[in-house]
Parts: sequence; structure tokens; C-alpha cells
Amino acid sequence: MPNEIFNLPNLATLEVSENNIEVIPPAIQNLSNLINLDIGDNNIKELPNVIYNLSLNHLVIHNNPNLKTNMINFGNSPISICHFNSKNILCYENHTCESIFLSYE
Repeated sequence: MPNEIFNLPNLATLEVSENNIEVIPPAIQNLSNLINLDIGDNNIKELPNVIYNLSLNHLVIHNNPNLKTNMINFGNSPISICHFNSKNILCYENHTCESIFLSYE
């Protein structure tokens, strides 16, 4: 992903699905107004810890075959919609997502 993206603090939606992305840079924390994040259908192996500081409403991380992560509370409130593969989640903290859409691929 181009580093210039992380210089847009007012960015509300970031959709970078289907781009063979392997790493989400810690600079994602600079997107303080980000509410919709779609990083599905990539090759991401892990999520940076700073991602849990975001106050997301919609998170898509499905179809990242090498991703193994914990789903813990993001920001100050639950995410409205989470879309992930069940095999990606090592641990799920209660009340992280209000609605969950699971893919069983």
C-alpha cells in the first residue's frame, strides 16, 4: 500500500481487497477517522496491534489464508459488522462485533 494513504487522517473508508497485500503497516493508526476497513482477499499474515485502537464500524478480513489473529475490542465500542473466516480467529473476545458474517473456506 502506498504510504501516502496513511497521511489522510480524515479517510473514513479504506478498501484494499484483492491486492495481494501481505503487511498492514503500523501507520494505519494515523487514520484516526477510519470506520470501514476492507482488507479481505489478500495475503495478510498478521494484524498490527495498533489496529485495535481504531474505532471501526465495519471490518472485513476474510480470505487471508495465512492470517491468524485474535479478535479483541476495537476502539471504545463494538464493531457493527465483522466479516472473517472462522479459521483466521485464534481467540474471540465477547462483544467485539455486533454482527458477524463467517466464511467457512
